[in-house]
Amino acid sequence: DGSPGSRSIAHRRGLQTLIERHRSPTDRRKMHVHLTPTGKRLKRTLLPYAPEVNAAALIDFSAAEIKTLRRYLERIQASLARCATNRP
Repeated sequence: DGSPGSRSIAHRRGLQTLIERHRSPTDRRKMHVHLTPTGKRLKRTLLPYAPEVNAAALIDFSAAEIKTLRRYLERIQASLARCATNRP
């Protein structure tokens, strides 16, 4: 079955082999996500390719554009970290 629902279920099942989700013991609204042993093996396999993939993704960007993009991504990361620690 190629319906959107069946694809979503298959996607979630695939993710279950890579990540584990656990509720925070101190705040039941928060979920902690960790790699499973399978996810850790996949990370070790794929990580060596990251520089090549990044270079391909950024090939049409100037050095100044890459610097700006990194600055924006760092700001997004900082915002998300603040949200995670400042939630009631």
